[in-house]
Amino acid sequence: KRGGLSVGSRRFGMNLAWVDDAKHKVQVSNATARALRLDNVRFGVAGYGSSLTEYTALQAKADQIITISAGASGDDIYMDNPYMFGFLPGVTRKKRDLYSSIRDMSAKVDVAWDSSSSPDDRPCGRMGCRPTLRFAEISNSCRSAWREVTMKYFPESSPCEKISREASDDTLRLILRRLKSNNVTLLELNSLELSEIHSITKIMEALDFNVHALICPAMVLSSDFAQMALFGWWQSSYILDSTPWYPESKRPPGEFSGMSSQEFAETYSRTWGEMPSYVAAAQFAAFCALSQAIESAASLHGEDVATQLRNISLSEFYADISFGPKGSSVAMHSVIVQLLEASGNMIKQQAVFPDKEASARFVFPKPTWAQQRCRLSTGECSGHGECTTSGTCACDEGWSGIACAKTWEASETDDDFVLRTLASILASVTASSVLVLMVWHFCRCRQRLETSLIQGLTKAITQEDCGKIASTRRQLAWCGWNQRKINHVIHSIRRRQSEESGISLAYLLSQEFLELAQRRTGVEDPTFYDLGDAFFLRDEGIGACSVCPRDGELGCSFVDTLPPKYRQGATHFLSWTWGYT
Repeated sequence: KRGGLSVGSRRFGMNLAWVDDAKHKVQVSNATARALRLDNVRFGVAGYGSSLTEYTALQAKADQIITISAGASGDDIYMDNPYMFGFLPGVTRKKRDLYSSIRDMSAKVDVAWDSSSSPDDRPCGRMGCRPTLRFAEISNSCRSAWREVTMKYFPESSPCEKISREASDDTLRLILRRLKSNNVTLLELNSLELSEIHSITKIMEALDFNVHALICPAMVLSSDFAQMALFGWWQSSYILDSTPWYPESKRPPGEFSGMSSQEFAETYSRTWGEMPSYVAAAQFAAFCALSQAIESAASLHGEDVATQLRNISLSEFYADISFGPKGSSVAMHSVIVQLLEASGNMIKQQAVFPDKEASARFVFPKPTWAQQRCRLSTGECSGHGECTTSGTCACDEGWSGIACAKTWEASETDDDFVLRTLASILASVTASSVLVLMVWHFCRCRQRLETSLIQGLTKAITQEDCGKIASTRRQLAWCGWNQRKINHVIHSIRRRQSEESGISLAYLLSQEFLELAQRRTGVEDPTFYDLGDAFFLRDEGIGACSVCPRDGELGCSFVDTLPPKYRQGATHFLSWTWGYT
């Protein structure tokens, strides 16, 4: 659109030459050297990831080629390297922004608390939020530099819990029990895989381990995270993250690009078929800044352009871009995002801090697991009350019942209401048999539709198809079912399936079961008695920390812990021979 870059009296186009680094440390140096030494290459562009960009930075310094990086936030990459310019806030900066937002929010909550009320009504308990901030971290790579930052903001911090990539649920459960006993109220899940975060949140809910805030850096804005949250992972609600940019940013249009965040997001989406991440916006802003520096220098010479970059002050839709002598961006603060429930019970990432960027209210402290279960099962007390931190409904005046669905007056059922309505209609149109026929036909069609939906729902629950379950819930709501009725049917289906399910013979004969038995018992060929003790009679028994689908309480059957392929309707009963016969 700009017709190229204006360099003095001439105009130049910009072409990109791509060299594959194979996402490997050994390959990245060679790939960078090759890319920077191609004919007519004037500037370099680093790839994604701090660990790989470290090698890119070394090569850029060796070849003295100005290189822009929009995919690495490691603080050490830009140290003493005048040829590297980063467009992501450093890890330390991101942590400071996130921690300060939590600390500020906890103070606001305490100040807003009405001192004339009972101490038990405080959102964070009798002591308040700020005095009870105790930080802990679970990570694959605990770093002392990060520890120094957390100690500055949260002096009451537990040592970082380092886990391996293959950490079992039993290991995670032991760690979480320890953190809970240490009264941890702020938990950061750092450098973990999405599957690990998913397991940790599920175990936290089962252990009733409640925290004021749960932090997952560089995760909440990912499409995979959003997809899992959309299809049934309700434990992900209220998780916090920080980002330098998001598509709904309220920043003004860019000085060089002339685009707003919304315009950039729409253009990107039309081109690539998906919404842009903050890395995409950072990369675009990096090229805007480089182009601005080239035009300001009226030169393609590296040192001239580097001087302009070091002195640049450019306002873009992505951020205010300026650099210090070390290259890394210094005028960039993070926006705090939180996974919140939006309209239509949809989970959405929303900006909550600072106030000038906020699109939703910062929810702090995070609701308790019991409170969240109450909201899911009762629809926030049927809209006639509030779910308490203990998971019960505090009903508004005039309403009663477990879900605040009953009035003080005698209440009627849905069927009573339908019959009474039909009776009123028939009384006023006694001469219209056609209307009666239409109502009868409508009821028959609706009944067949509901039967079909229940059959599909049963199959979806059997297969743990969260997407199908969510869509069936919406269809039943369209048929006039309230959330309480839908939840009751789902619970009944889960209870019946649990009672009627059996363990697949394929699982009992599998290597997976053999390894589980050997690991639990420590015996190469364990007996039934060995399995009984190791599987069920210890503190960490299988199913002990899982919710039972039959009664909703903690502790479930072994069969309920298995995936659908190993858990289907029982067809045979298998007993064993007593040892003393």
